[in-house]
Amino acid sequence: MVENKEVLAAIRAAFKVLKVDGVALDVYLVSEKVITGLNKKFRRFDKATNVLSFENGNFPHPETKLRYLGEIYLCPAYILKELRVPGVLRGVKPEMRLMELAVHGALHLLGYNHEKKSDRIEMEKIEDKIFKENVFYGSGYRFVTDKGFGRRLRQK
Repeated sequence: MVENKEVLAAIRAAFKVLKVDGVALDVYLVSEKVITGLNKKFRRFDKATNVLSFENGNFPHPETKLRYLGEIYLCPAYILKELRVPGVLRGVKPEMRLMELAVHGALHLLGYNHEKKSDRIEMEKIEDKIFKENVFYGSGYRFVTDKGFGRRLRQK
């Protein structure tokens, strides 16, 4: 799939587009068992998911003294399962999906959410801006809407 350094590069690229600096965060690639445990403990959903973000409250990072945003947990095994569902996320490369979800998690750490329709629309506009302006993702990708799965990055 993709290495953690590539995930961090995607987040750094997103922060550049958003003009965010002076921040730190931690990203973990975890198993389905670990993400299920976190999802159950903190969200009361006893199931795996693709990404979880936990805000820190903007305290300084203990090692860097930068504003510490929090933690992002990504589950590559679950993401691969999502990509195998017939007709859903067709043509999406696993590494692109992982980086898309990493950026999505980072936006949550910056305070964006999709609880209300207006919040979702705002967050989607920001994601669109990041992916359109950022050569890191290449010009061969665009967002499309998948029934039941929201917007996804697709190859043109």
